[in-house]
Amino acid sequence: MESTQLWGYHNDFSWLKTSLVPPKSDKGVIVVTDNDINGGDSFRIDYAYNWETYYDVQSGWLKIGSKILREDLNHVEFFRNTIAGIDGHGNIQEFWLKPKFK
Repeated sequence: MESTQLWGYHNDFSWLKTSLVPPKSDKGVIVVTDNDINGGDSFRIDYAYNWETYYDVQSGWLKIGSKILREDLNHVEFFRNTIAGIDGHGNIQEFWLKPKFK
């Protein structure tokens, strides 16, 4: 099953303002291999409980994950301005987004 989006309400009251430069990424897809997920389902990343959200006011980029810059991740742009950082075990470790606020 291919993942096509991030979903959910994420209030900006706890976002940390900082300077961000998105990582170089390859265009691709995120494939979910859990057989219990059907089209239209959503799931929570259980190990993301300590992730923070960082926001760059100038560039508009948002990073959800650890503040530590990890060079061991592969970055995949699976939707326009939506990047996932994936470790060597296939686990998502961060998301980069450039949302349009209205």
